[in-house]
Amino acid sequence: MRYLLFPLLLILAVCCLNEQAVKAQSYDAAFGIHLGNPNGITYKKFIGRSNNAIEILAGVNVGSTLGNESLIRGFDLTGLYEWHLDVFGNLQAFYGVGGQAGITKGTVSLGLDSVLGIEYTFDNAPINFGFDVRAGAGLVDKQLRAPIMGGGMFFRFILN
Repeated sequence: MRYLLFPLLLILAVCCLNEQAVKAQSYDAAFGIHLGNPNGITYKKFIGRSNNAIEILAGVNVGSTLGNESLIRGFDLTGLYEWHLDVFGNLQAFYGVGGQAGITKGTVSLGLDSVLGIEYTFDNAPINFGFDVRAGAGLVDKQLRAPIMGGGMFFRFILN
């Protein structure tokens, strides 16, 4: 009996996630600030009536550590494709992948990024906020650097 418990719980969890994924998001587009690494502005736009979104983040890298090096005061532009899952109420979890380009200490960097986070959208106010963690790998000064870590918290104003 105990050997059947794990597969049954796994099937139940997958079914619940699939059911949650088809619910509509509570906003279409939002613009705001991201505090952490990087510090900057963020814009998120949902695609059609799906729970898939595109997020653009432009900001200043304030101290990502790569091995023994520290990249400080660089400019990054990141584009992410995200999938959202309703957790409960107005709380959503999201994950995604994308790319980034940046300039740090006169050196151009290109890379791949991933994101994992949660966000909460208020019912009676056009505001949402959340937290994210980002991990990626990139070419910095023609050398592969991984992992490149980041993340922080964000506050957005809902545009519609």
